Amino acid sequence: MASRLLLAPLLALVALATGSGGSANARSSSLADVGLVWLHGGRSTELWGMRVDGRGERPLWPVLSFEPGLSIGWSPDGTHLVYYEPGREQARLYVTDATTGRRSVVQGGSACGRTVSFSPDGHSLLCEGNPEDERVYLVTGGRAREVDESGQGPGDSVLGEPAWGPTGLIAGTYLSSLSLFSLSRNLHLLARTLPQPQSDYNQNPAWSPDGRSIVFESPDAKSHKNRIWITTTVGNHLRALGLGDDPQFSPDGGWIAFDSDRSGDREIYVMRRDGSDVRRVTHRPGDDYSPLWRPDR
Repeated sequence: MASRLLLAPLLALVALATGSGGSANARSSSLADVGLVWLHGGRSTELWGMRVDGRGERPLWPVLSFEPGLSIGWSPDGTHLVYYEPGREQARLYVTDATTGRRSVVQGGSACGRTVSFSPDGHSLLCEGNPEDERVYLVTGGRAREVDESGQGPGDSVLGEPAWGPTGLIAGTYLSSLSLFSLSRNLHLLARTLPQPQSDYNQNPAWSPDGRSIVFESPDAKSHKNRIWITTTVGNHLRALGLGDDPQFSPDGGWIAFDSDRSGDREIYVMRRDGSDVRRVTHRPGDDYSPLWRPDR
């Protein structure tokens, strides 16, 4: 039922890749059995994936990644994947049907260049502009509108890496602090700060499936690397986990995927939400980073 409810909103976001973008086409590598995707950097950046059981690791297709910021995102029902792909003149934002492999262009997505995040109902996307554009955009109904973060009219962004949560709240970095936001009808953001360590920059927030917890990364003074933290959206719970980057909750909320260079190359790892039972997932040359679990379908 959830997939059917999300289908119409998703169709409003996309258009078949026709005209200057070429004919709509299906990808050669299906996402039907994929449970975890990530970016692999070598001569070019590629999207890779594997099944939930850790098998079936394979390349999917070339993508475009800007750092920092996660440039891939699953729809809330796990039926579509949105991502950036290099183009002859500029990058384009696409969405692919995970069952059929059919690819479509996101209407209004030309304003986007970095982080992408679906709204809980699948109607809209939040994204950051390209690396030269620090603004945040709401993409809905086939067009992009700039989010007013100050309440004083559009302007340069102070919000970074917006992540839309399952309850409708938005987590992001605001003036170097991790904060929660609500989005009003006039696209004004109302913020409140979350429990977090004192740091110059707490970043890359990701929601638990129940909307009660957020994982993020923060610079670690001793190791000079990033440490993963978990905090709650209500109360003052805050706990330091292991060293790593780009943390993401599993669909059941019991595990966290992340990347780390502890073995030399940057690889994908998983650990339990309390930081225990760390397991390495990828074992190939080149950097693997920005893991993203597929939501339950």
